[in-house]
Amino acid sequence: MMKSRLVKGLAVIALVIGVSAGSGPANAGVAVPSDVPTLGLYLVENFQLGSMPSQIFGVGSQSDATSYLMCKSDTEEACVKDRRVFAMDNFDVCKPDSTTSCIQSAWAISPSGQKIEGKYLKTVQDNPKQYIEENAIPQLPASHGIGGIWTFPGVTNSSGGNQFFVGVEARYNGDKAAGDPVSKARLNDEGFVAGIVPVQEIPGNYATLFASDALHGNGAWGSGPDGNTKAPDGTPCVFTDKAFCDVRAQFPAGYRFGMTLNLGFKQSGWFSGRLGLPIISTSDWKGGEQINIEAAPTLVPGLDFSVPNAQIPDAAKKLAFNGTQWGRGGTGAKGWQILGELGDPLMMDFVTAFTDAYKNTATSSDTTWSFKTLVSNDAWGVTKKCGSTLQSYGGLVTTNSLTYSDGPPAFNAATGELKYKVASPHFQADGQVAQGSYDLAIRSEVVRCLYQFSSAPIKASISIQSDDGQTQIATTVVSEKNGWLYLSAKGFTFSSPTIAVKLTQDAPATPAPAATPSPTPVASESPTPAPVATKAPAVAKKITITCVKGKSTKTVTAVKPTCPSGYKKR
Repeated sequence: MMKSRLVKGLAVIALVIGVSAGSGPANAGVAVPSDVPTLGLYLVENFQLGSMPSQIFGVGSQSDATSYLMCKSDTEEACVKDRRVFAMDNFDVCKPDSTTSCIQSAWAISPSGQKIEGKYLKTVQDNPKQYIEENAIPQLPASHGIGGIWTFPGVTNSSGGNQFFVGVEARYNGDKAAGDPVSKARLNDEGFVAGIVPVQEIPGNYATLFASDALHGNGAWGSGPDGNTKAPDGTPCVFTDKAFCDVRAQFPAGYRFGMTLNLGFKQSGWFSGRLGLPIISTSDWKGGEQINIEAAPTLVPGLDFSVPNAQIPDAAKKLAFNGTQWGRGGTGAKGWQILGELGDPLMMDFVTAFTDAYKNTATSSDTTWSFKTLVSNDAWGVTKKCGSTLQSYGGLVTTNSLTYSDGPPAFNAATGELKYKVASPHFQADGQVAQGSYDLAIRSEVVRCLYQFSSAPIKASISIQSDDGQTQIATTVVSEKNGWLYLSAKGFTFSSPTIAVKLTQDAPATPAPAATPSPTPVASESPTPAPVATKAPAVAKKITITCVKGKSTKTVTAVKPTCPSGYKKR
């Protein structure tokens, strides 16, 4: 249990340290002592973005975070000696000659439907010591900062300003021969997180992030600040540079936002995210893929609290004090706080177990726009069952629940249902009942392959079952467009409901058997009337016969023709 937990935790170690910026480096994968004075949760969306400068590491052992050692050049011994490398990379804005992953564009859609192209303003933490040039490792994207500040002309966030942070943070793993330079590694795309964050810039003297490892000021690989990370009023900065602090603002009401990414790798698996009513499309781009996602921001709660040891609920103690190594984060002021991936089922368990401690109320509620890849998640077995037809990622699942099932909904072949579990505070930070949202976009080809459906339209119904077994009423929308099936449920409540989607399709209509034609009657020499049809025509039809008498012939045309006296029908 401890080993598997630590391996999974490696993907978030950098994140753990990044959010601990006011209290010095934090430890990753640490067992919580049962006599800890205070304990709580630090579960906040989007803390990944901008939390780790781009950096390449040599990997001695994937299960040992202390063996991840930084490289500053292609031939540095720390990476040359190992057979594996790992990299964190923050995408640059695309250039005309870009061949690896980059941010092509960002835009907003006004309430009236007008598209407003975003304008790149400046890089956050443009530090030459942290540059990664394109192809420094095969298919490793260029990176010259942790993201950028963009504006959307005429679009103002809640601070009264017009600045938005736009960033993509990606992870890569690769193999090579021991002794080979880093550039000979064969990289695998381990996924990315992308987001747009409204911010307010506050000038002053602030910190930049620096990468670290077990040999450079930290217990494991990660990052930390080199100075102040709080605004003058004590508000934590979500992003900093030497001369400014960006504090979080809220998105303007009624606007949708979008992002186009050029990716050096073909994607597979799924996306999850914090998006409302998303619209997505993909196309080929050089050796990889271009992805366009447009959606509304959604209101996501956060939990940042701790309670004295005596007030830790029994259910939370059983989870926290069993020897498992948990990520540790927060600002330090609240003591020991557990943090982890919001899609981790164990984080859902913690949210439920600590309910009484945080009084089922979020400590923050922020409008959020983000999505991330789930590259290795194949919960439906789509790669195995539908691999020949699926040429790109299978779908996108989004919710505003604090924690959620990180992957596609679980498919129950016996019932034909897709089930998705969430857990979140029942109340928003302002005390209002939180209104849940859930959106699912699936490639039509995946649905038809999985269910063995025909090309006929697909029907779907969505039900929300509360944790007490009661079925909630929610507003649901189902549509199919441009090769995607879209499903949406809004207005349900938390704490830990299950969302079930039932997909059906009408059986094709069985055609009525064709009528057997009556045999053609044989003509008679006698003037017998023509047979009456079984279904009378709307207009009587005349026919022509030929009559003979010796060498004389006559033709007679009538509805019921007969030969004259002395003539016989030929």
